Amino acid sequence: MAADPQYAATPATVSAQLTLANTARDGTGSNIVTVLTAAATGTRILAIDIMAQVTTTAGAVRLWIVLDSGPTFRLFDEVLVPAITLSGVTVKPFRQRLDFTSVPLILSTGYSLRAASNAAEAINVHALAASL
Repeated sequence: MAADPQYAATPATVSAQLTLANTARDGTGSNIVTVLTAAATGTRILAIDIMAQVTTTAGAVRLWIVLDSGPTFRLFDEVLVPAITLSGVTVKPFRQRLDFTSVPLILSTGYSLRAASNAAEAINVHALAASL
C-alpha cells in the first residue's frame, strides 16, 4: 500500500455513441463500441453517464470490461432503458448515471470499457475518468 495518496494524473471525459443493435450479453457479435482504453498507468473511472439522444424502445445498454490481449469480454453492468417518446421540452430522453466516486472503478493497463445497445438507437455513453 502506498504511503501517500494517489491522485489523478490527467482527468478526461470520453464519449462514445451507440447507434447499432447488439443483443448478446457475452460480448460476441458486432456493434460493440470502445468507450475508454486504460492509460499505461491505469485509469480510474468516477462515473459513467448514459443518455439517449432519441426516442427509445424498451431495451438495455450493456457495459463490458475487456482484456484487450484476449480479447476477453466480461459483462460489467446492464442498464435497462425504458420506452420513452420524446416530446419537445415536456418529455426528456432517458438518462442514467453509474457513480463510482465512493468506490472507484479502476481499469488496469491493457483493459478497456466497451458498450452496446440492445436497440439501434442513438445512445451516448460518457465516462468521467483520469489516468493514474
